[in-house]
Amino acid sequence: MFAAPVGDVLKLNGIITDRLRMMLSLAFREDVSETTVQRFTKYTMTLIDSGVDFTTAMKRTMAAILASPRFFYIHNHSDSQFAIASRLSFFLWGSIPDQALLASARNGELTTPAVLESHV
Repeated sequence: MFAAPVGDVLKLNGIITDRLRMMLSLAFREDVSETTVQRFTKYTMTLIDSGVDFTTAMKRTMAAILASPRFFYIHNHSDSQFAIASRLSFFLWGSIPDQALLASARNGELTTPAVLESHV
């Protein structure tokens, strides 16, 4: 996550975007909009363009993500798949949903009893 990519600097924006998309989805416990991903990518690129090294820029961006109310609070009041995943994981494990649970939410499978049981 924090290690500077080796190779083509021109692909830096895409690399940052991919890394942040994954991290934002985990931190916010749901798929995030492209607008949100681009906002955090722009913040990271602004830091790098101002002379901050890659690792420090990514750490500062992670600090911003972890300071977000979307990370701190469980705000899913709907019956969306991601809300079900969050409620289940916090109830059972006291933690954020793992990759398998998020994948089931993304695929709309958590309303299927067999799939839901497989995660418990």
